[in-house]
Amino acid sequence: MPLELPSPPAADEPTKDWPRRRIQVFDVLSPYNVSFVMAEGPVSVTLWGPRNEVVRRYGHNRACWPVTIGRFGGRSDSGSKKYDTNPFYRMRTRFRIWARTKFERDRLADSIVDLIAERAEEYGGVAELLHGHRDVGPDFSPELFELECHDIARRLGIMAWDDAALVAFLDRVADEAARLAAKARGGKHSPVEVALGKAFDR
Repeated sequence: MPLELPSPPAADEPTKDWPRRRIQVFDVLSPYNVSFVMAEGPVSVTLWGPRNEVVRRYGHNRACWPVTIGRFGGRSDSGSKKYDTNPFYRMRTRFRIWARTKFERDRLADSIVDLIAERAEEYGGVAELLHGHRDVGPDFSPELFELECHDIARRLGIMAWDDAALVAFLDRVADEAARLAAKARGGKHSPVEVALGKAFDR
């Protein structure tokens, strides 16, 4: 009887249960995100040669912690879908930071890449990881790093949201759009567009 392995768990989809009214505001806003993707924990990987010799070693007793970022639009967790391809451990999106425009997202992402390089230089190992991944070391704190990323956004003057803050913003706009729609007598712009404009004028 063949061995049946369980299917791997699906990537968490943070927007799968969003109500229609929230999705409508998101689609009009059409924000872009920086996705911070990391291994589920510090890892060590050894590549062996045909004569049982060590060809390459990533981490060892100390271990390394691979991280990378992705630049995406849309509601899906594209970071996990794109980078979770390793056969030994999972790569998942740890957090996302949203910006209003692709230009602002890219400015923020470039600064985050620089910050990751600093952390890798200071705390990472000597091994060069592949495909744009960096080793930030086993003592890395993703919680503190996320706070630093938001601080970068503030210094750059970029309006930025994490997932929870984006949801709260979208729901406030949806509430205002519903209020406007109840009193609407037609017009050039939809209630959602008007509500978004009012939100950014505050």
